[in-house]
Amino acid sequence: MTFRLSTLPLITTTAALLSLGLNSQKANAQNFPLETTYSTEVTLTELGNNFFRADVQGSSPDAPYGLTDFEISNSYAKLNPDIGEFVFDPDPTKLDSGDLNVEGLPKGILTLSGNGSDKLFGELIGSTTIDFEKGVGSGSSILKVVGGEGRFNGATGILNVSENDIVNPDGSINPRYTTSGSFQVAQTIPEPRNTKTILGMGIIGAGLLLHQRRKTFSRNLSKHNL
Repeated sequence: MTFRLSTLPLITTTAALLSLGLNSQKANAQNFPLETTYSTEVTLTELGNNFFRADVQGSSPDAPYGLTDFEISNSYAKLNPDIGEFVFDPDPTKLDSGDLNVEGLPKGILTLSGNGSDKLFGELIGSTTIDFEKGVGSGSSILKVVGGEGRFNGATGILNVSENDIVNPDGSINPRYTTSGSFQVAQTIPEPRNTKTILGMGIIGAGLLLHQRRKTFSRNLSKHNL
């Protein structure tokens, strides 16, 4: 008669315990408040039918996290000349372009950056009304955070943005965007205490199982005079 010390259940149990220890992690979302005011200048390029491409550049020297530079590339705006209202969106197909073909136009993006490698990407959606006679304007929008780089890789969130505009005699517009709210960055943080505990349990459990199987194997050998 042949007796074999089966190791498959032992291996399976040990692997399960070890995997629990190695994967003992928790996901945390770190919150980053962003409250500052960016002074900017917008360049409007009419594409036809009161439909514009908008490019914006500006800065805020006191912006947190070193995000001092503000840039919007290839956003779009539809003007209602009767009331002086601009409705803007980074996706041109979501605005009323009339018979103007906007398919294929690049989607706009807002970038907050600075001297370091940290960047925040977003989409600015909203409206503003300009009183060209008085040379002022105001509006509100939301900044949808869609990613980032550096510390802000994978960032998400929604920021509220209020806008106040100055219209210069030459017709150029200087918006001031004030952001409020916060964005989040998911982080996976290992739990070393739990990991060590579960790893220890796995090693002890594996040793006990191996010891028990050896005792059983020895008894079977003795019983059959082997």
